[in-house]
Amino acid sequence: MDLVNSRSLIDCHTHATGLDLYNLSVGRYPTSQNARDLAKKVAWMGLAYAVCFPMPASLYFDSASLRDGRFEAGGIERYPFELINRSHLRECSVFGQGRLLPVLAIDPCNRVEEQVEALSEWEGCYFGFKLHTRATNCCASRLIGSPFIDLAARANIPIIIHTKPVPDFTHARHVVQVAKAHPEVRFSIAHAADFDRTIVAHVAALPNLFFDSSPFLSLCAEYRSQPLTERSQRLPIDFGDPNTGLQSLWRAAPDKLLWGSDEPWTAICSADGTALSSFSYEDEYSLVMSLPEDCRSRIGWSNPLRFLLGDNALEVSIAAAISTKLERLAKLIGSGSRNAD
Repeated sequence: MDLVNSRSLIDCHTHATGLDLYNLSVGRYPTSQNARDLAKKVAWMGLAYAVCFPMPASLYFDSASLRDGRFEAGGIERYPFELINRSHLRECSVFGQGRLLPVLAIDPCNRVEEQVEALSEWEGCYFGFKLHTRATNCCASRLIGSPFIDLAARANIPIIIHTKPVPDFTHARHVVQVAKAHPEVRFSIAHAADFDRTIVAHVAALPNLFFDSSPFLSLCAEYRSQPLTERSQRLPIDFGDPNTGLQSLWRAAPDKLLWGSDEPWTAICSADGTALSSFSYEDEYSLVMSLPEDCRSRIGWSNPLRFLLGDNALEVSIAAAISTKLERLAKLIGSGSRNAD
């Protein structure tokens, strides 16, 4: 594969490994995806790489408490993501075809010391951290001053953070707060920052803050149905025309937007059986490929590389930098490390 070809793309937001226990318990879709299937999708579309995190839910919490919104310890993990992260590294190494870039899940509200110990042992074998604020019931502000920040800064890796406007503790303004407090670490606001004018202005202004478009087609379907009165604080995005809308989002912060599909959340079904969106990974790929080359190459290649590897990413051998980490991961899996097997 020619990694400098304009068709080369990095999907900055995908999921594999584990279960979404909340979706499973209430009857929502999706609930799962494995790295082998994701890698086949990525290869079939000819993407260079896909940044991949585990499914959102931790097995640290009792599943019944998740359904009730109580988030009580009592699951099969001794600390959050103990088993999920381990399996995720193994799946991406064995089945990722050299295309899946593993990012590991974190929870800054529970058993942090144990998480950091495991993550430190795996250092150099993954490409970042993912905090799913809703799935952990934990505000992004808990990252300020946490050991996860020290580890990310030392390893020169970014942190991706799930955001939605409600509940309040998942709002993107908390990520802005963290990015301001820790300029030494790169952060990404997932899910287009709710298209919030103020938040996107911060993204454009702060050197270490990015945001992703995932899952853009589903977001367009969701926001298109909202009353105009709820759009006053949002960017003037044409949700009826995703191609034009995605270009408008890019222009708001041209060096900071990352393309992401959120696969398998390209299709979403509610508990009552209503299909909230029924797009495919191919649909998201077709959308980004329909963009003008400048826009596509920025959000699908140069911006993701700077986010993943730092500002000098375009000056180094990209393939070598990525393959080095994947080779370390393969050695870790093959070594029988207590945290990898």
